[in-house]
Amino acid sequence: MVNLFKVVTLPDSGDLVANSIYFCYSGQYIEVFVTGDDAVAHPAGNSGMITQLINSLISSTTSVFYVPDIASRNSLQPSLNVICYVVDATGDPSVSSGSALYVYEFSTQIWHKIFDNSSIQVSWDSIINGPTSSPANIDDAVSKRHTHSNKVLLDELSNSGNILLLNGSPVVSAGQGVKYDGSNNLTLNLSFTQLVSPAITVTWNVYVNSGGSHGTLILTSNNKNITVESGSLVTISATYLYPNAGTGQGLPVSVSGSWGTTLPSPNTSSSVFNNGGVDITSNSTYSTVLAKPQDGLVVVSNKVQFPSGNDTTSDSCSVTFLQSSYFGYSSSSILSGTDIKNLGNKLLQSSRSRTLNSVTAGSGLYTYYCYPAAMGDLTSIIQNGSLPVLGAFTKLTPVTITTDSGVSVLMNVYKSNATNAFSNATLVIS
Repeated sequence: MVNLFKVVTLPDSGDLVANSIYFCYSGQYIEVFVTGDDAVAHPAGNSGMITQLINSLISSTTSVFYVPDIASRNSLQPSLNVICYVVDATGDPSVSSGSALYVYEFSTQIWHKIFDNSSIQVSWDSIINGPTSSPANIDDAVSKRHTHSNKVLLDELSNSGNILLLNGSPVVSAGQGVKYDGSNNLTLNLSFTQLVSPAITVTWNVYVNSGGSHGTLILTSNNKNITVESGSLVTISATYLYPNAGTGQGLPVSVSGSWGTTLPSPNTSSSVFNNGGVDITSNSTYSTVLAKPQDGLVVVSNKVQFPSGNDTTSDSCSVTFLQSSYFGYSSSSILSGTDIKNLGNKLLQSSRSRTLNSVTAGSGLYTYYCYPAAMGDLTSIIQNGSLPVLGAFTKLTPVTITTDSGVSVLMNVYKSNATNAFSNATLVIS
């Protein structure tokens, strides 16, 4: 029969029960003790036993010492086998210089040298995974070691057919004072060539503005530059081309402008430009610019040098929008919008200023000048170069007209105070 006891502390020896197992709970862990017929407690693996085993292990373990010299090593009195590293081991006759590592054999009380600095010698060929180059070659490479502050630029240089390239393009472009011969050798290019010029062919269509849509076609023109009445809707259809190079001429290498950067071949029309199919309603200019590197040689400050930059040629077309003014005669003292347009002598202009020649009002007729009110009031009318006659006119109530372009415009109306007021006069209005 075996007795089991759960206790906080192990009872005194006189109180132990034979043939029993004691479980002692210390608050941190449980220790087990077993008693036999003699009622003596035997530990079955407790904290004290574990501590004793650890201390025994530590006491039997070899120690390591670090000392400055042999004298310090000899002053040690180890009680077990130890290892000692001596910084200056030249006190040992077997060490010519440097440090050494020793082991002390306690049973014989003798120091044995493991190694010293002078004995560590490794041949170059015996280095595992060592360099394939010789020490001399490595030393030579180290002596030539340097850095490039422009490494990024150097990395962008390359070669193709004996032509030096930067980012894939020739460092020196043929045509800028130099040229490449059949063997890609760079030679001076002493000839100058004039860049050919482009020529635009254009068709303009001008429409009445019918609420933002095309109304009646007012005008079709192939002139490069046209002037139309404000409010009109204008379309464009245009191409350009350039000729083959003749004697003393050069071809373009690039193009820019309204047609984009796609360069057509010589004598081949470009793509059609139509402003993206959008009506033109304000002053607009469309152009194309051909370019080629300048060639030949130039003289600058009495020095012959390579040219720089590009030769360019260009062509353009444009549309200009202007307001309308009217001048004429009427027997009526008040004009409607239709009456204003019936005065005739319509002129497209950008301001209220206008010069009227051969002004002659017939019997019973007033002289009228009408223009967009947005241009402001008149400040001067000079007759025949010297006589101020603004006071001879009266500004009437502004009148709205529908222009030939289909839009409504408020017009200032100036009427002479008298009929038959002028005879072959010149009026400068501002």
